[in-house]
Amino acid sequence: MERSLQKQNLHLTKEAVDGTVHCKPGAAELLVQEVYEILTNRSVRDAERPGLDFTDREYQERLPTLARPTASTAIKSNLATTETMAEPDVSTNRRKAEVILRRHLEDRAAERALHPGCLECCIKCLGGIPYPSLIATILLYAGVALFCGCGHEALSGTVTILQNYFEVMRSPVDALDVFTMIDIIKYVIYGIASAFFVYGILLMVEGFFTSGAIKDLYGDFKITTCGRCVSAWFIMLTYIFMLAWLGVTAFTSLPVFIYFNIWNICQNATVLEGATLCLDPRQYGIVPIADAKTVCAGSEKFYKMCESNELDMTFHLFICALAGAGAAVIAMIHYLMVLSANWAYVKDACRMQKYEDIKSKEEQELHDIHSTRSKERLNAYT
Repeated sequence: MERSLQKQNLHLTKEAVDGTVHCKPGAAELLVQEVYEILTNRSVRDAERPGLDFTDREYQERLPTLARPTASTAIKSNLATTETMAEPDVSTNRRKAEVILRRHLEDRAAERALHPGCLECCIKCLGGIPYPSLIATILLYAGVALFCGCGHEALSGTVTILQNYFEVMRSPVDALDVFTMIDIIKYVIYGIASAFFVYGILLMVEGFFTSGAIKDLYGDFKITTCGRCVSAWFIMLTYIFMLAWLGVTAFTSLPVFIYFNIWNICQNATVLEGATLCLDPRQYGIVPIADAKTVCAGSEKFYKMCESNELDMTFHLFICALAGAGAAVIAMIHYLMVLSANWAYVKDACRMQKYEDIKSKEEQELHDIHSTRSKERLNAYT
């Protein structure tokens, strides 16, 4: 049919003929329309004229996402066996397969952009997390939990040791003795745990908002003066808390030193025979000077205390509390670095934002001047 039409100087579209031969979707309809137009010399206007893209894209777009083909199925569906037999050149068939594969990947990318799945949403959410602030928050929570938990239990163990082995009794009147001081320190520990739990959440929220301000700099988000003031306030507050935790670390090292001396005396008393070593709580200000609560080597209470689990457990709990206070100091230093970097980024972003505002204002002024001059020239000409 094509040769007979060519003799009459009538030509069909090569893509429609080849598509019909290889059973491509939509090719036969296009060929029938062309033959009808050639034979009747009329154009088909009412019917929708199919394009030259003889693929199953239109059919695949009507399918749900899970039912759409993979890359290999797309190549198999759009590259017929008769097509490879008619064109046995390997390079030509490879180029056709690459075109089909590229189109398939582009369609998949467009589909994911319009309808993102769970993986894309998770990646987007994970990309918005301020990881430096998250690491500092985890370190702060771990340090505060270690300090508060171990410190509370170590203070309870200290009370047990003082009552059982040094026979220190609680004062019957409301006096400021060692037991009252321990109770006060326990309440301070409760306050530290709750306060820094809230403070860690506030710093994480500030990190989220600062990261959002940097990422959306050229969007609708505007960096306000209040936001910069809040960042500066957090920097100052974190610096004060870092100094406070340095003091707490130094204060926590005192019971560690005391229990290390007690443990050292216990070790020397068991190694050196006949050594007269005594433990006097008056040396550390635990009891008044007038109260003699000395426990010396050779006594039954001394050996019971050295062999008891309370002494060993309390000593190690104070060491863990000291490690927790050190971790909190490191977390505060990490927060200072993160907040300072965020402050610098926000400051540069504000400068860039001011520059963009001034630039757009100048461009608008130039446009207004140009429009005014054009109107003046038009009026002078008329």
